[in-house]
Amino acid sequence: MAKKQEIPQKIFIYIERDALEEIIICDDDYPNLNHIFNNHAIVLVDLPDPELTELLEDDESAICQLNKNDVAIYALEDYFALLKDDNSSLEDKTRAMFFLDISKEQADALSEKYGIIVQSVHSIDDSALQLSFKKNLDKEDDVSGGSNNGWNNLLKRLNLPPSNSMIITDNYLLQNDVGGESIGFENLKLILDAILPKTLGVVFHLLIVTPMPLKISPEKANQLYGRLKAYLRTIRDYEILLEIVFNKTIHPRKIISNYYVLVCDKGFQLFHPRKTTQVNQENEITLTSVLHDTSRYCGDTVLVISYKDIAKIKEVCQNTTKQVLGDVQDQSIKILGTSTADKRLRNRLLNTVNV
Repeated sequence: MAKKQEIPQKIFIYIERDALEEIIICDDDYPNLNHIFNNHAIVLVDLPDPELTELLEDDESAICQLNKNDVAIYALEDYFALLKDDNSSLEDKTRAMFFLDISKEQADALSEKYGIIVQSVHSIDDSALQLSFKKNLDKEDDVSGGSNNGWNNLLKRLNLPPSNSMIITDNYLLQNDVGGESIGFENLKLILDAILPKTLGVVFHLLIVTPMPLKISPEKANQLYGRLKAYLRTIRDYEILLEIVFNKTIHPRKIISNYYVLVCDKGFQLFHPRKTTQVNQENEITLTSVLHDTSRYCGDTVLVISYKDIAKIKEVCQNTTKQVLGDVQDQSIKILGTSTADKRLRNRLLNTVNV
């Protein structure tokens, strides 16, 4: 049996030398970034190989001290040079943070365009990835707050990090209805309106993995896909690649994005499908960045857990592909949204791991 490839469990830091040294040396000013750099990162620095080698051999250098903490540091001068002429590669750096020698306005524009964290070395924010939210809700609680979307009211005060990819996994998402309306499907629309980035300059990748609804025929699954695709066009101006895998998935019910994970204790059927600010059943919601509160880190980080979950979901998708392409097919198992003959899924986050 072939040995599985190691699942990545780090965040990739692309950074200018001066900024890297400033963060390392001024650890009182940048405690959160220091902990991330020292414990949860692969550092890719804008230096030629000979210069980095010299710094790594100099016991007095800040970069040498960082390397002594078993932090992987690589010279990437050529990539940074290319980045100045063509920044389109940012799109596929799904779990990366960039610290570039540009203005804050330019950095913010790149973040908004590509859905990736980009900071100016002239305005470094130590609070990046410091995001945590938890809410316990009882049946028939009303979550009002300016709109008829309970999810939006619930999460509206959160400053979500940029995003260009998302995986939604829930074994019971589409299995219940009220008065003929799917609780999960209506909540799915509310959630996406609440958390998808308002603007984006690239295609957003959205993958949903869940079993086929019990009360519809397999032929109607295509209609469900079409309805959601049409709805997405009404709430966002940018293109969204929607892929749906109908099959049993992992047990935890989660939304995994580039830099945060949203977990629902009892799934995403939170609000009544018609009374969309009224809680349908008690539930506990947790939304946490992948590296929140790392200074008190103990056990697995959200980043590590999410990579493991993505690997398991990818196995589900690969097994689904085999079933769909096989001679004997279960009609309740489908892959929608991919046009390739081999049913290959394009979701960026899904393709960050090899299994």
